[in-house]
Amino acid sequence: MKLFFFSWLAFGALFCRSTMAADTFQTLDNLPKPTDTSSAERPSETPEERARRIRMRGFGELGSLTVQFPLDRETWIKTPPLTSRGLRGKGVVLYFFEESCPDCNKLWPSLLATSKKFADQPVIFIAVNSGNTKQSLQEYLNSVHCDWPAICDSDRSFEKLCGVSEINLKNNMQLRVVLADGSIENSGLIDLAAAATRAISGTIPAAWRIDPQDIPFELKAAWRAIECGHPSSGLAAIKKASKSSSETVSNAARSLLKAVEADIALEMKEASRLQNEHKRWPAWLAFDRMLLQYKGFEIPDEADNLKRSLALDPDVKLALASIKAFETAAKAAEKKNTPAVLKKLRDTIEIVLEKAPGSDAAARAETIFKHLDDQ
Repeated sequence: MKLFFFSWLAFGALFCRSTMAADTFQTLDNLPKPTDTSSAERPSETPEERARRIRMRGFGELGSLTVQFPLDRETWIKTPPLTSRGLRGKGVVLYFFEESCPDCNKLWPSLLATSKKFADQPVIFIAVNSGNTKQSLQEYLNSVHCDWPAICDSDRSFEKLCGVSEINLKNNMQLRVVLADGSIENSGLIDLAAAATRAISGTIPAAWRIDPQDIPFELKAAWRAIECGHPSSGLAAIKKASKSSSETVSNAARSLLKAVEADIALEMKEASRLQNEHKRWPAWLAFDRMLLQYKGFEIPDEADNLKRSLALDPDVKLALASIKAFETAAKAAEKKNTPAVLKKLRDTIEIVLEKAPGSDAAARAETIFKHLDDQ
């Protein structure tokens, strides 16, 4: 249990990116509490804006995904880290498997063939293997020609988080389905097609943000990067394709760029709305995420200016201070497992959950909190 718990402490770097100095844990409660503006009304929006906003759900009253994917880059194979926020609005099929099982090995051609039938459908297939090193899993996936994103769950923490009993030769494979609304389900029998169909057809149907039908091969990777929430990794390909002599390719590049610009405009509008409604911490968080997610694309200068201005607000100072306190306590707990250190960690977890909701730190804190009793 200790290995499992402390793996969560080192699950990934926290993203406290403010340049201002945060107060220490002892001074947190001296700062003003956030203002409650939950009753503020949303400004009018067009049906098209509303549809896009719902597909891009990820903040405020629209909620957030309930599955917290690993943040650590070293956990992922064949992709940059995929996040709950990045996969919003799409279905996800998680395939947990035992690599030493002969029956599992024989299934791969069929599984990969099935996934290709859903290539244009808004569903992402992710392989999850527990208890092995990244290198051995990488070699295994290459040997079975698996091109899915994969999670190397070396300490079985993600396995447990998803409610999967330990994968071994007696329990050699399981499927979990993450719906577009973020809820996770046990799909029962190992039927990949049925699981994918279920992932697509939840209460909120899964949908691509950009129709893949008109995307040429040269831009498929960039398109998928945009869909999976890390558009900056596709920017170089988009710029190159925009200068292509092929009209089909250059037009597709411009379409992708226009789609990203529309996403940026929507995120800007949402962040500004939060600020105008005096939801200062959610607004700061929205500007911060937008600036990171769309780095390299044209983002209005106003976004950075407003983020800097919000960083001076007492509510935001309070949230950032709580994140810093939690980060310090988590690092201390990695080095020294004593009752006093764990109590301090628990205290900072409770504060960051209350004062910095929606942040990566809060998501990580919630995960650690669930496993503190395992000590």
